[in-house]
Amino acid sequence: MAHDALVVGGGPSGCAAAIAIAHSGSSVALIDRGRGLAHPWAAILTHDARAELEKIGFSTTIHEIAQVRVGDGERSMVRSLPPGDLGVVRRPEFDDALLDTARANGVEVLDHHDAHRPVIERGFVRGADVVNDAAEITLRAEYTVIADGANSTFGRALGTHRRRDLPHLITARGTWSSPLSRVVECEVLIGLRRSSGEDLPGHATIIPDGDGSVTVTVVVPSTARDAAAVNPTNVLEETARNIADRWALDPDQPIGELRSARLPTGRSVGPVAGPTFCVVGDAAATADPLTALGLGPALVSGSLAGRCVAEAIATGASAPLQAYPDGLDEIIRRRNRWGSMALNLAGREVGNRALRATLRLAASARR
Repeated sequence: MAHDALVVGGGPSGCAAAIAIAHSGSSVALIDRGRGLAHPWAAILTHDARAELEKIGFSTTIHEIAQVRVGDGERSMVRSLPPGDLGVVRRPEFDDALLDTARANGVEVLDHHDAHRPVIERGFVRGADVVNDAAEITLRAEYTVIADGANSTFGRALGTHRRRDLPHLITARGTWSSPLSRVVECEVLIGLRRSSGEDLPGHATIIPDGDGSVTVTVVVPSTARDAAAVNPTNVLEETARNIADRWALDPDQPIGELRSARLPTGRSVGPVAGPTFCVVGDAAATADPLTALGLGPALVSGSLAGRCVAEAIATGASAPLQAYPDGLDEIIRRRNRWGSMALNLAGREVGNRALRATLRLAASARR
């Protein structure tokens, strides 16, 4: 089977890339591993992400957020947001709807398939060997977009790697039923706590999904003292107990499994492009290094890569792909630079104390 382009990964970045390529009239196949029976969890949709969705003609149900509360458990301040600035979607429902949009735009979606290994010819990526429950097939393509997530086994097979001198994030996420799911406020909790009661640098976000539940995500910078020994799931459970009364949830009754991961951020993975391939989304470490928000950067990087691949197909030359890394850096450079600096500071006790002190001062000034 041969196509102009192949996309490995059916998440937001992969779908955005595939749709952009299909819009050019080129043939594109997308390999989607599937998400099983994962319970929907809430994810932030930023203004940039919403703009990308409009470009590809995608619409979905969004729980609008009118304000963000930032606090440390003792004091807090509230920031009002302009209409349409911030919203919440439920994943993987959101991802499934994106896949449907890809199909509607002419993308050939291979459900429940896995890219086993890249096809290399004369040093160039020319597709992938793909497996499912029944057989293994070879999908050939002139160009390949790699969108298989933070672990990116396919990308590593091509030589992508994370810079060990740059920080990453240790995360955990869980969902709980709550009668407050329809509130139009997200909460950011500055400072975490281990189950032993010891303070821990980092933050948590509490996101109502508008449909009966809230998602809690904890983020610990790898620069924190003894970060390697942190059990993010235990930190998440402790956070749920701390906010249980405020959000009217039962911390001992999460919906589904608690998930933890190590998230590379700040463009710490490379190379993100070669003569016949691009790397997008979490596989390219595009998530915000301070907040861990990744949906917007995933969509932006996917669309950009898709346009570069489409131009390469149209011109018959790989030069447009070499413009992708600079284009990606131009879009997210400022956020990555400041976010990485703040991440280095936040992981230190003095930085965490300074952040809390600034928050208390700002909250006091608003009284």
